[in-house]
Amino acid sequence: MTRWRLGESFVVAPPAAVTITTKVRASAEDDQVLREVGIFLGGLYRSDLAVKYKLGSVDKHAGRAERKRRLTVECSSRWAGSITRRVDDQYALELRNLAALLERDEKDVKQLEERLAVRTGERKGRLKGCRSQAERYEKQQRLQRLKARRENTQRRLDENRVSVCAGGKHLARNRHHLGECDMSEAEWRERWDAERMFFTADGETGLLYGNPNIRVVPCGSGETECPVLIRLPDGLKHLANADGRSPVYKLDGGLEWNHRAQEWEHQCNARSSISYTLFYNVDKQVPVKCLGLDLNSDHIAAFNVDEHGNPVGKPASFPIAEEGSSAHRLGKLREAVHAALAWGKQHSAETVAVEKLDFAPLKNRDNEKHHRGKAGKTVRRKVSGIPTSKATAAITSSARKHGLTVIAVDPAYTSKWGGALLEETVEQLSPAEKQQTPRCCFNDRQKKPRTRSQA
Repeated sequence: MTRWRLGESFVVAPPAAVTITTKVRASAEDDQVLREVGIFLGGLYRSDLAVKYKLGSVDKHAGRAERKRRLTVECSSRWAGSITRRVDDQYALELRNLAALLERDEKDVKQLEERLAVRTGERKGRLKGCRSQAERYEKQQRLQRLKARRENTQRRLDENRVSVCAGGKHLARNRHHLGECDMSEAEWRERWDAERMFFTADGETGLLYGNPNIRVVPCGSGETECPVLIRLPDGLKHLANADGRSPVYKLDGGLEWNHRAQEWEHQCNARSSISYTLFYNVDKQVPVKCLGLDLNSDHIAAFNVDEHGNPVGKPASFPIAEEGSSAHRLGKLREAVHAALAWGKQHSAETVAVEKLDFAPLKNRDNEKHHRGKAGKTVRRKVSGIPTSKATAAITSSARKHGLTVIAVDPAYTSKWGGALLEETVEQLSPAEKQQTPRCCFNDRQKKPRTRSQA
């Protein structure tokens, strides 16, 4: 019997750094300037990556001084330092990925060789052979592919040769399959350029506000947005709009911290090193204004629409529990509502449109109409199982936390029940009032009587 040896307890060290994510409120002119700076620095990053690839040295200090001097001619020395550091980190990461791939392939090859050593349908200790000759043939083919990849990976490690695709291999492959990706060439180009931008400024201790390239000034009294000043490369000094010895561009908008503002301000006042990285999020540039939610018996359907009411992107579904205790169903409902609103907030939704979840008259009518047989029982369980009031409370409370405004719309436009309820209401209206009702909501055509066909 093997005894388990308990390990010693230890105190976990606190994190050495903290990352805060927020949004920069940029105007149209700011957006154009930021694009040009990101594309310009991205070109320098890719050129330095090519130089590092040709050197093929594991030592991150090898040739770095020469590379930095070459980049300083086109940008400042601090921008050049940020670029060379990121290139060295990327190169080291790719080498670690190759080593991890080699270790995994060696493990898989060993397991396949041990299993193929056992005959088909037989068992040797804990090892079990393949169930059929077809399975054995597939395992043999996979073993050959793994061995070939292992040899290629080992050769690349010996030569210190890595493979880096600036922008991502997945997005590069999508260029040849735009139809399958549901993406136009212009949309792909925008995503490709956004991924290939470089906008990282390393901080430096002892300098004003902790960063000389991207300087975020703490807000004064009564202000909510912090001014942002960007040191421009020498090749883009014509874009400067602020006075000073070096070319600086000041954003018309500002930066607003949603959380941990006091920690950031303390770092700024202490002149500690603060690094900034700007990302151009293509998904949030889509003009999505509203998130539409539809409550069903087993899931919540969500769809993003723009300011014209046209659907944008693909719909999403968030399941809710139909069985279990009431507390369990309520918890699953709140979890689905929170996930749906977070999904809409991620796609830049500003409002939430939900139907007026009050179908009590229609529920009573359906209960009376379908009160017999197994089918009637199923309908009654579906109707009574939809948590309309609880869903309304969950949506309104969760939307407030996400900063979204809830808009209640007529259910005639969102569900069959609402359309049926509107038909019953329209039948009680006068001819003049009936003409003013939208025709898309009901069908006022007279049904033609059926006649039996003569034999």
